[in-house]
Amino acid sequence: MMWSKAWALVGDSISLNNVQSLLCILAKILFFWFQCQMLEVEQLVSFYHDEEYKCKSWRFPSYNFSMSLIWSPFLVEAAIFEDENGVSSSEVELHLDKLDSKWTDQYLDFDYISFSIGKWFLKSAIYYENDTILGCHSCPKKNLTELGFNFAYCNALKLVMNFIVSSNHKGIFLRTFTPDHFENMEWLNGGTCKRTTPIKGEMEMKYLRKMLRDVELDEVGKAATEA
Repeated sequence: MMWSKAWALVGDSISLNNVQSLLCILAKILFFWFQCQMLEVEQLVSFYHDEEYKCKSWRFPSYNFSMSLIWSPFLVEAAIFEDENGVSSSEVELHLDKLDSKWTDQYLDFDYISFSIGKWFLKSAIYYENDTILGCHSCPKKNLTELGFNFAYCNALKLVMNFIVSSNHKGIFLRTFTPDHFENMEWLNGGTCKRTTPIKGEMEMKYLRKMLRDVELDEVGKAATEA
């Protein structure tokens, strides 16, 4: 099914985790297949990365199947001011009427695209439209209208869904919001991830996460009706 196909996972660090996991699974399957056929084991080939190694591409040569990770945690244009440890020096600047060209410029190059966003919208941010400030989320020192993260998430997803519907691309998936990467604490202060099997409903969906998920279901539902 994936012969000569190209698959992209677009979004935040959840997409990164998904890519890492899927590449490991596929590589292991191919390893055993080549061994069974008594053939030399084929290596996964990395053939692209950007300067920061946030966007990457790999290929399985015998199937001419490629998989790409495109880092775009908001899917819309964003100016992000934080270091490699995730420490912010200023609010994110989000342009809610402009899609991120990192994925739109490559959109038609892929047979399948999986989008995965959400958590970054909880960050302190200033929202723009037509290059004019609309308001913000969690910016008490800026004397701006507090609009809330759900306002930005709704508008960003609406823009993305409208783009997808108008493109008539059939291989699109949206991964709705999931629990955190880590349990007990956050990723930077002792959180752990010791699970070896998928979560099967025993994880509580926190209130803010549920708000994000509700926005996703609403906007996807509207897009499905429109499409």
